[in-house]
Amino acid sequence: MDRRTILGAAVVAAAALPARAQTPDRGGRTYVLVHGAYGGGWVWRDVVPGLEAKGHRVFTPTLTGLGDRAHLMSRQISVETHVQDLANTITFAGLSDVTLVGHSYGGMPVTGVADRMPGAIRQIVYLDALIPENGERTFDVLPPGMEADRMKLVAEAGGGVAIPAAESSVPPGSMRD
Repeated sequence: MDRRTILGAAVVAAAALPARAQTPDRGGRTYVLVHGAYGGGWVWRDVVPGLEAKGHRVFTPTLTGLGDRAHLMSRQISVETHVQDLANTITFAGLSDVTLVGHSYGGMPVTGVADRMPGAIRQIVYLDALIPENGERTFDVLPPGMEADRMKLVAEAGGGVAIPAAESSVPPGSMRD
């Protein structure tokens, strides 16, 4: 079995557990929610209050060079940078028994930090996310042909550094509204 099959089965199995078994005695879980390539921590703003109301702790870091940290984008930013962002969130906040949730591109750094810090991770949830096999790059996980299209967009509209964010990825109420 490959990693995607195993992880998919694990997510389904965890979801099938009774709610009581999923909530630790300390009153709740610890979640680290990871956005996709065009978002930031704010994309979870409607989810966080509901989780916190149930006694869970929730962290929503914005990955370096993305969202409200877009000003930090450079050629040196990589998936490894984003893995380190998440590892730092877990380490510096003193987190353990973490449920990592990765949306879209967020599945890439979530997988990396889970490999790096298995003792701190309780569960991984992939929410419409990329699920890499060991050693795969982001473009290896995307549909065939997408790499050439994306690289063309980077060259033409992203200053040779990154794919520009779509207008729809800007949060409501921002300066672009």
